[in-house]
Amino acid sequence: MKFEKHLRSSNTFILQVFLKHFIKRSIWKYLLGAVLLGVSFPNLFGGMLKTVVLLWILIVLIASIIINFSIKSMSRSINFDADVIFDDEIITINHRNQTNNPEQHSWHWIREVKQYEGALLLRINASPPFVILINTKELDAEQIDFIKYKVRKTIKG
Repeated sequence: MKFEKHLRSSNTFILQVFLKHFIKRSIWKYLLGAVLLGVSFPNLFGGMLKTVVLLWILIVLIASIIINFSIKSMSRSINFDADVIFDDEIITINHRNQTNNPEQHSWHWIREVKQYEGALLLRINASPPFVILINTKELDAEQIDFIKYKVRKTIKG
């Protein structure tokens, strides 16, 4: 199987995926931290329950602001705009905003594939860590299964 997709870094799409990940993974940790602080300092805001709720809201608000600014700066610095060809043997990246020759990578270049609601996340074997997000609305089920299969096959050896 071989298919080509145009991938572009989008501030809105990156923000959606990161916020979904934040809500799914981190929000519970912040709630636990707020409960521990509320138990440790129960009269900080007039009562233990009120302290827990206000600390949790404050922590989530601060984390959301930090995430928003970091995503904006990250999307400016990434500026990824390329046509990516997924083939049985190699992955070819033709950058639209550069005059460089196309990059070619084997499937070992992708370390991990995760599917979130609305996004397919490809974690790349590179330093510094790099992630490619693909909107699943742009892929059909056969293409998603192909990418997952090729990555699982190369990881298992």
